[in-house]
Amino acid sequence: MKKIILFLLLSLLIGCQSTTTEIACNASETEWYEFGQQAAVSGKSVRIFDSYKQQCSEQLIQTAQTHYIDGFTDGLMTYCTYDNGFERGKKGLELNTICPLEMRAEFEKGFKIAKRIRDEEMKQAEHALRERERYIQQRDNAPPEKK
Repeated sequence: MKKIILFLLLSLLIGCQSTTTEIACNASETEWYEFGQQAAVSGKSVRIFDSYKQQCSEQLIQTAQTHYIDGFTDGLMTYCTYDNGFERGKKGLELNTICPLEMRAEFEKGFKIAKRIRDEEMKQAEHALRERERYIQQRDNAPPEKK
């Protein structure tokens, strides 16, 4: 039974992959723009388009790359901000380097400030946990009270 379920899941995943590629290969200019924008907003590299080029080959519309890069550029305007850097740092995510130099400073500033805050909060939480464990250990090792 487990083998059948595994086979069905793998078949479903393979089916989804080919559908996604097929949709991307036949995408309109607007969709290529949106693919690029979504890649940037997700923190992915612009190089993802290379895999589309490789997969789609001749099916790719001539203007696909131009629209993808236009969307990616606009997506960077959303991604490469102080606020987004701060959110990524607060969540403990890695510092992403997709932002161009002109936009990177504010993104990294937000990231580093949030990372410092997060690191300090983690240290305080670890300290509190150690204190609590020490208290419990002392309590459990204390001699019983005489009545």
